[in-house]
Amino acid sequence: MIQIVLCANVHSQDCYIRFLGEPTDVTAFKKMFSKDLTCDTTSNQRFLSGAMTRLHQKGYLLASYSMTGRKDTVETYVYLGERFSWAYLNTTDVPDQILRRAGFKSKDFQSRSFDQQRIKRLFRGLITESENGGLPFSSTYLDSIHFSDEGIAAKLIYDPGPRITFDSLKFQQNLKIKKKWLASYLHIEEGAAFSQKKVAAIESKINQLGFIVLNAAPGITFQNKQAIVELDLITRKTSRVDGILGFLPNEEEEGKLLVTGQFDLSLRNLFSSGKGLDIEWQSLKARSQLLDIIYSHPNLFSSALNFDGSFNLLKEDTIFTTRQGELNFTFKPSKHSFTVFSQFRSSNLLSTTDFQDINNLPDLSDFSVDYYGLKYQFNTLNDAFLPTSGVSGFLNAGVGSKRIRINADLPEELYSNVDLNSVQYLVETGFKSYWRWSNHLVFHYNLSAAKVINDRLFLNDLFRVGGLTSLRGFNENFFFASDYVLSTAEFQFYFQSDSYFFAFYDQSYLYYNIENSLFEDYPMGIGLGLNLATSSGLVSLAYGLGKAENQPLSLSLSKFHFGYIAKF
Repeated sequence: MIQIVLCANVHSQDCYIRFLGEPTDVTAFKKMFSKDLTCDTTSNQRFLSGAMTRLHQKGYLLASYSMTGRKDTVETYVYLGERFSWAYLNTTDVPDQILRRAGFKSKDFQSRSFDQQRIKRLFRGLITESENGGLPFSSTYLDSIHFSDEGIAAKLIYDPGPRITFDSLKFQQNLKIKKKWLASYLHIEEGAAFSQKKVAAIESKINQLGFIVLNAAPGITFQNKQAIVELDLITRKTSRVDGILGFLPNEEEEGKLLVTGQFDLSLRNLFSSGKGLDIEWQSLKARSQLLDIIYSHPNLFSSALNFDGSFNLLKEDTIFTTRQGELNFTFKPSKHSFTVFSQFRSSNLLSTTDFQDINNLPDLSDFSVDYYGLKYQFNTLNDAFLPTSGVSGFLNAGVGSKRIRINADLPEELYSNVDLNSVQYLVETGFKSYWRWSNHLVFHYNLSAAKVINDRLFLNDLFRVGGLTSLRGFNENFFFASDYVLSTAEFQFYFQSDSYFFAFYDQSYLYYNIENSLFEDYPMGIGLGLNLATSSGLVSLAYGLGKAENQPLSLSLSKFHFGYIAKF
């Protein structure tokens, strides 16, 4: 017996702990647990009870303790016993494929200390792999356990249970949605092996659709070796038509207002199969227009690939027109997605009148770029259209072949020292988060950045920043930038489930350095707004003030926007 004085003469009471075992075992116990012991009897009992469990898990299968107390002395006896090791684990009855996927390594059960946690991890791995591979009723346990001088020997028993496949989806009520498409989207097609992982992902995947929501957790019914997934779904009005009027100071006619307009049509769940179409038209400056068209097609040809294509047309006054098209093929196995994209961008000068007497190529030019690249995205937002918690983000990188076209209305000698064919790079990233601080208050933060890289950039090469979707307090597409960082902090106060007041602060960094011009600025915007949901749509009000190097923070330059979104 080895005695260690833990503490002595505490409240006129001596405390001892006595170990019954080999010195090496005593040292191991002291190292793992004795620092948590005190002279409080109740605390020691609670601690030692848990300590015995941990010792059993570490291979001290015979460990035990007892505690005695007299008038002036408390003694605790701890018996550690032998630490057992594995001799071998017989796994001949378990399929090798399941063992391998469960993380089994035979060396972990040969001449290694017995560890209950390792056994539990193996059991969990086997059950998880089974229930995700069509065997949700599998079971496993140890049998034929034998103790010898060489250690513990046992046999791993595995009962796979019946093989289960998915049957068709079952809706609690009639919905305008094709079951076959939704099953393909959720990856639970009829006849496929049952997977608990796919069932657990149903809620988050449906939340990302937005036009349907779960009214209750999915239910599973097993019969005739088939699993019927029961979904209690309700539809939401997410298709919308949107018209916005804006009143801005007319920079060309002092003292007058410029009335601007925007039309936005968004159709969701086209043909009852999750397809989407977005059309946006803007005329936010005199003689300038913007057209955006986006089509999305999930589960292309009933596969795991999603497709979307877009077309953008920007007419900048009487200066230039830029056209951009993009094709995306996305694989989205879970909250993460991976995209291969191809993007075409072409820009043409509309007038060369101002460039007749120049000696160098101007800041604007005719060119085209063909990009190819990859995109990574993740999304854990709780709602596709009105999120109040979760995060999302993306990283987009592309490389393109740029061709500068010779304009017949410009002197040909301007192009003599210009590399007409070059490589151009594109990098874009973004992060969006929502934190619900209380039942009424949500904090939203958004960070985005982008950079385009080429030795010969033009103004019509650059990103456009400004307006309601990027930097509020400024006109739409007010700024040019080859490099930008945009940060938004927004407090949203919900007074109804989908109606809220908000206050925002937008901060940015903008930069470009092209042939004849250098620009760098830190514009910011602040303001207030209201989103008010009605039975038939959404009323939007936003008031913003912007400040930049050439624009003071002035009420006379404020931006006020009113819009009504009709949902159907």
